[in-house]
Amino acid sequence: MIGFVYLWFDSGRNSESAPGRRRWCLGSHYGSEDDGYVTSTGGQHFKAAYRKRPQDFKRRIIQRIYEGNGRTVLNAEQRWLDLIKSEELLYRYYNRKKSAAGLSREDILRIQAEDPTITVRQGKSLSATYAAKPELRYQMGKYQRDAYAADPIMMAERMRRMSLDAYAADPTLKERVAKATRDARAADPTIGLRVAAASRAWYAGLTEEQKREHAEKTSVGRKASWAKKSFEQRKVDAERGWITRRANAAKRAQTDLFTPPPD
Repeated sequence: MIGFVYLWFDSGRNSESAPGRRRWCLGSHYGSEDDGYVTSTGGQHFKAAYRKRPQDFKRRIIQRIYEGNGRTVLNAEQRWLDLIKSEELLYRYYNRKKSAAGLSREDILRIQAEDPTITVRQGKSLSATYAAKPELRYQMGKYQRDAYAADPIMMAERMRRMSLDAYAADPTLKERVAKATRDARAADPTIGLRVAAASRAWYAGLTEEQKREHAEKTSVGRKASWAKKSFEQRKVDAERGWITRRANAAKRAQTDLFTPPPD
């Protein structure tokens, strides 16, 4: 078994705010049933209630998945989520949304529009958490590496959509990220080469089917981005790309990270 879909039941017997209120929490987990995982669904409301009165909660496995990958587990969860009525969210269910793969693009943009400071506050909160528990950063990194290894295409697509959402919420973010990248590469000229080497290693680990899927998505994304640009923007991008390729070729000939091309 590679994962399962679960349903938590909260009897509400010992609840002080709403005694006897019965609620459910639907989710999935890519792992075993006895690895200690509780849930990441329901936010702080579920976690606080579970910590305060665990005797009120019972978990039932409603579907076990024996073949596939992380995406297979999420697809199975999504089929169950589709059975929930929208008006039951946050009332009968702890679930806040009917999306297995995190918040939808529309949800993220809506939340950021309602509270523009949420991204900054989340960043500060995460930094404080890492400062208090340094080992957590390694654990999160290991979790992401394992997730990429299980389904590299799905994780790459998720990271791409997260970037698009962040850029849409803050139009200045893209330029600030680009400036930070330029400054970092100016301080350490080998960064770009090491990133390129890591990208090639990642691509080499894909299966032929995953490579075709990645190529199709990349092609569609580039065509859509190119279509939105004016002629002058396209001209600038083409010239910038030519200069960058020449600079990278010169760096590859001077660094020990790559074997110089034969004369």
